[in-house]
Amino acid sequence: MLQIQRLDWDTNFFGYKIGKLHLPKETIINTELLNSTDFDLVYIFSEQIIDDEHLKSFNANLYDIKIEFIKNIKTSLEVLPQSDTIGNHEVEIKKITELSDNLLYLVLESGIYSRFKLDKNFINKEFERLYKAWIEKTLIDKEAEVIGAYINNDLIGFVSMSLKAGVADIGLIAVHPKARGKHVGKRLLQASYSYAQKHQSKALTVVTQENNNQAMQFYQNNGFIVNHKNYIYHLWKKTC
Repeated sequence: MLQIQRLDWDTNFFGYKIGKLHLPKETIINTELLNSTDFDLVYIFSEQIIDDEHLKSFNANLYDIKIEFIKNIKTSLEVLPQSDTIGNHEVEIKKITELSDNLLYLVLESGIYSRFKLDKNFINKEFERLYKAWIEKTLIDKEAEVIGAYINNDLIGFVSMSLKAGVADIGLIAVHPKARGKHVGKRLLQASYSYAQKHQSKALTVVTQENNNQAMQFYQNNGFIVNHKNYIYHLWKKTC
């Protein structure tokens, strides 16, 4: 039986009642359940696209086609250099331990295709607050790592990594617009491979949005394959 699960963290963080409904493939959608809910917002995670007729019956909108990529990782630990060069500039790769304005800028850049940014019903800086909280939590997680790429001590890219059920996962990754096209992203991926190896994870996962063509191509060009796909809808019963 389908039930809407209350999301306590989201409810407490955003300040309005939020629930989540998971729709497996071949599920018959219970429009009565969705129309009678007292949640202010319901995230609907569907394993297949919902046709327009059903969407109109409970007034939800598609905000994300979530693609999870996966890549197998060699178990032998590969020691990577701490510096490299781009043109005539030396790129230093090192761990980040504190939030800075430059890091926060890149964190927000990493989420430009986020459903929390695209959904204009969020009007109280939810996207900015969420992504700031995300990186702050990662920075204090003892098992997680945030790695930065620097030129002359100027942060030009970063990647955050953590373990999900023992599997290494890239949470956020971004390269500054001024440094794109110079293989900084690939260097950050290499750092994530080392993180996976260090934690004896045989795979590395990352999630992106299908409409983020640049990210989709980047992961596919670097040996990632699609592991899972979800269509994410927002059903608003009350605007913020």
